[in-house]
Amino acid sequence: MNLKYFNLNMGEDSLKELRNKYVRKHHPDRFTSEMEKKRNNIILSEINAEYDAVLKERKNPSNQPTDRPSAAEQDENIVNQAQNIFQALTNGKGVDYNLLTATLVKVKDYTTLFEIYKRKYGIDTMLHLKNSIKDKKTIQGIEEVIQISIAANNLGNTLNNIFRWRK
Repeated sequence: MNLKYFNLNMGEDSLKELRNKYVRKHHPDRFTSEMEKKRNNIILSEINAEYDAVLKERKNPSNQPTDRPSAAEQDENIVNQAQNIFQALTNGKGVDYNLLTATLVKVKDYTTLFEIYKRKYGIDTMLHLKNSIKDKKTIQGIEEVIQISIAANNLGNTLNNIFRWRK
């Protein structure tokens, strides 16, 4: 398990104390700028997801039998796509539309990608997209393309057309 905020060897009290410290530091209500609120909301989501993962690991250590990961979770390609989407939305310089488009046009299984994204980052993919991209027409276009792709399993050039004006 790759941890950014916590350590598996921390005591329970230390773990809770550190989480509370992060919550106080990164709570979106502390900020007035929408960009800072958004950025800290994402950071707080990461912290909460990692905290939950540490608690889960403590309840069922990885050396104990656990539910086997699905074939999709073992598919490094889908995991990489989830990482690319997260990176495109949280790079600190605004949304990286080139990376986002390049990733989304290659997705073959959005349902599995969304499941992995939620588990890995603790936030719904579409919610994260909507919080990061404020242009309603762009979001509407993404939602429509994803729905079509899920139904027809073919994304193709449609998404490139939506983002072409952003490049």
